[in-house]
Amino acid sequence: MSFNSIPSDTRVPLFYAEMDNSAANTARDSGASLLIGHASNDASIAVNSLVLVSSVDYARQICGAGSQLARMVGAYRKTDPFGELYVIAVPESTGAAATVALTVTGEATETGTVNVYTGRTRVQAPVTSGDDAAAVAVSIKDAVNANPDLPFTATSEAGVVTLTARHKGLYGNEIPVTLNYYGFGGGEVLPAGVNITVASGVKGAGAPALNDAVAAMGDEPFDYIGLPFNDTASVNTMATEMNDSSGRWSYVRQLYGHVYTAKTGTLSELVAAGDQFNLQHITLAGYEKDTQTPADELAASRTARAAVFIRNDPARPTQTGELV
Repeated sequence: MSFNSIPSDTRVPLFYAEMDNSAANTARDSGASLLIGHASNDASIAVNSLVLVSSVDYARQICGAGSQLARMVGAYRKTDPFGELYVIAVPESTGAAATVALTVTGEATETGTVNVYTGRTRVQAPVTSGDDAAAVAVSIKDAVNANPDLPFTATSEAGVVTLTARHKGLYGNEIPVTLNYYGFGGGEVLPAGVNITVASGVKGAGAPALNDAVAAMGDEPFDYIGLPFNDTASVNTMATEMNDSSGRWSYVRQLYGHVYTAKTGTLSELVAAGDQFNLQHITLAGYEKDTQTPADELAASRTARAAVFIRNDPARPTQTGELV
């Protein structure tokens, strides 16, 4: 037997031993994460391809600012800044983009600010005393469009601001929009004389086909997979990929991993969804409708939370982890 440090010509009788750690940890993987979602139509990222993403800025660069994937990477990196993260961009579905209508009435009798929250991001639109409804609407529209990282684009006409989701699909119905989220105590009130109502417009419709995205995953191991789509077809596609017979948990592939998705709704809606998607390798986290974070970002945030906890200690419970 040869040693690295003990001379081979040693003749003094003794029990000699040394430790060689050169092959230590070679069987461990990095516990990589994967996020699936939409990129902008004009983005440089190739669809249905695995791409390693090192930072939020790089995600914005290749996926497009304000795109679903860019926002999800941003949410993920708040919890897991350094973990190995891949993304797959999927094409938009055939369907409709969700819209939200902000209807402005009245005339401002004082100068102030309109605070519009799209998801967790605040947009402030200035209002000058004497502005009519149309002028206030234009100010809101300009403020929204000035921030390219928002999930909506805006148009205005005759005092009505229409926010349109950047991508088609059901996901757009779970992006909350509200006014003055922190209220009077937080210094957020409408200027006197101005009234604004927020109402859902066109319902988002459609979900992407994920078969090509699943094919792009190949046999790469992903311990944590963030899925922004909670419709039946999307969840079932991922359930097939994760199953115990021929999927990632089967004896043939032994890739393992877990999928995290999210849904907002009433208690009865969430109970029904939980009964339908009672799957051992997919976590569908439910949130109340008043949650101000979009469902796709919640899915990314929970994926990151689980990744950080479980990488450090596989036995650590994750249900008490804070989502940031």
